[in-house]
Amino acid sequence: MSEERTIIRGPNGETWTEPGPNEPVQAKPSWLTRQQMDRVNAKPIPRACFEVLVLPDSTTLLHRDLIIARAAQHRLPAVYPFRYFAINGGLFSYGTDAADTHRQAVSYVDRILRGTKPEDLPVQAPIKFELVVNLKTAKALRLTIPPTLLARADEVIE
Repeated sequence: MSEERTIIRGPNGETWTEPGPNEPVQAKPSWLTRQQMDRVNAKPIPRACFEVLVLPDSTTLLHRDLIIARAAQHRLPAVYPFRYFAINGGLFSYGTDAADTHRQAVSYVDRILRGTKPEDLPVQAPIKFELVVNLKTAKALRLTIPPTLLARADEVIE
C-alpha cells in the first residue's frame, strides 16, 4: 500500500516530496536567488528609513555584497551580524566571534569522541561577541564615530 505524500513547492518552481518515516530529511533552500534580490533592490527605499539592521540569514550571507552596496548607495548606516560584512565595506558589525564559536564546537566533538553522549552535554550559547567599525565607510557616509565607541571596538578598519 502506498502512502500519500505532501508535495512542497519552492519559490522558483522547484518541488520536494515530504519524506516518509524512514527517509532522511533534506534541507530546503531558504535563500533568495540573484534575480529575486535584483527585484528587491529595484524597489525604492522608504523615506522614513534612516538606518539598517541586517540579521543573520542565509540570504543576507549569500548576497552581502549587494546589501552593503545598496546601503552605501542610499547613504544608510547599517549594522551587520558578522565581521566580514564590515571588512567588505559595511559600517559596523556586532556578532558572535566565529573562531570562539568553532572552538566551542570542537570541544563538543572531542567530548563526544571520548564517549560522552550528546544528550548529556549542556546547551552552550556564544560567550564572546565582537564589534568591528569601518572608518572608511563612516567617512564616506560623513559620520563621526564617537571615541568611546572606537575604544570599545575589537577591530577598527581605517
